[in-house]
Amino acid sequence: MNEYLFPFRLFVRVAHTGSFSRASKELGISQSSASRIIAALERDLGVMLLVRTTRAMALTPAGASYLANIEPILAAFEEANFAAQGGG
Repeated sequence: MNEYLFPFRLFVRVAHTGSFSRASKELGISQSSASRIIAALERDLGVMLLVRTTRAMALTPAGASYLANIEPILAAFEEANFAAQGGG
């Protein structure tokens, strides 16, 4: 996956797993790196995507909306790459 899109892919994994730890393991990065990447994404967007506590993580309303919009974009990007590489 394109390095530029990694923060978005990470956000989707965090949202689906409900855990920075699980998402970071799936993507091969440290939990602290995952947290920093998501914090930077939130800063860039100017909105909180996740509510974090010591025991849980949940999407904010903005986060839920962002997830619904970013997933099809990532899927379309992956499909375009697959097609460009002769897979479809």
